[in-house]
Amino acid sequence: MLKFIFISKTNILFLTALIFFMACDNQSYVKSYKVYKNISVKKSDQANDSNEEFDWVKPEPWVEFEGSSMRLASFHVPYSYGLGELSLFVLDGDGGGLIANVNRWRGQVGLPSQTLIEINASADNRENDLGQYQIFKIINRVDFNQAFMCAVMPIGNRTIFVKLNIEKIGINEAEDDFLDFCQSFKVIEK
Repeated sequence: MLKFIFISKTNILFLTALIFFMACDNQSYVKSYKVYKNISVKKSDQANDSNEEFDWVKPEPWVEFEGSSMRLASFHVPYSYGLGELSLFVLDGDGGGLIANVNRWRGQVGLPSQTLIEINASADNRENDLGQYQIFKIINRVDFNQAFMCAVMPIGNRTIFVKLNIEKIGINEAEDDFLDFCQSFKVIEK
């Protein structure tokens, strides 16, 4: 004999709300961002209206791997106690802005936000063949095991972001290769 269970609209609404609230909490550490992949690596220089491509030199110990579809390149960065992960993105414009990006990275390691003045004061200002860029070393020395080294390279009407995600124990060991990698970016003349 078949038995039918009658569920009213009120019960369905209650069950849906219950499932929704059980699935949500304010302790979620997963964040998602919508970023559009820029397929080409052409530098469009508005000043001289030329199209130039850029390239870089990968440090010998780094191993390229297939990262997410949003990345231009991904590398495993070995150090004495494991592997870091380097990601390379090229985004239109300023990619959301320096303040938003640096403060997002700081938040990911449990550090408070900074003002633009504080961010610029903490930057290591450098120059390569593409122009001036900034490097940020983001470490929570009290809490969190992860640390970041990030480079922000404006290039015409786009921005290159290089981000090394590594345990804080490995950041000093990987720093020289990271700096060499960022310094190696160059324009490819046609």
